[in-house]
Amino acid sequence: MEEFTERRNKVSLERGWHNRQAYWEARAEEDARRVEAGKVDLREVLLGYAKTLAEKEAREGIDFLTGLFTKRVFGEEVRFLVSFCNRYEMPLGILYIDIDKFKEEVNDKYGHPTGDRALMVFAKTLLDAIRESDLPARVGGEEFAVLLPGVEQGTLDEIAERIRKKLKI
Repeated sequence: MEEFTERRNKVSLERGWHNRQAYWEARAEEDARRVEAGKVDLREVLLGYAKTLAEKEAREGIDFLTGLFTKRVFGEEVRFLVSFCNRYEMPLGILYIDIDKFKEEVNDKYGHPTGDRALMVFAKTLLDAIRESDLPARVGGEEFAVLLPGVEQGTLDEIAERIRKKLKI
């Protein structure tokens, strides 16, 4: 298990997405002042954000919206963990979560900014429900997966139920 923890720590950045949120809020404040002062065009600022986020996500393997790992990192870690768990005869739990009708019930009705906030709340709830050693990822628009080394089916069911209850689904 120590080998997995070391590998997980290499992949993981500081999991506290609140730090990233504080950074982006401060950057937004500074950029707003620059736009208001006429030093820079709003379109230029927005394009800069998009480029920065895309580069950061590709480089770090972290989904910029949720702070979870990307599908790419998840795929890499699945291969490693399957081999690791087989070698040590250890169970490997995998949760796959697809938020049903998200596009129709959230994005289409309330707009994408509300949908983004809902995804951030979901990611936080997910992180609160799993262990630090587990590997959560956003693998699609509203699709998430979690690798849980050492977790059996009964415990997976409990974790899924805990997440469902926290979200009141």
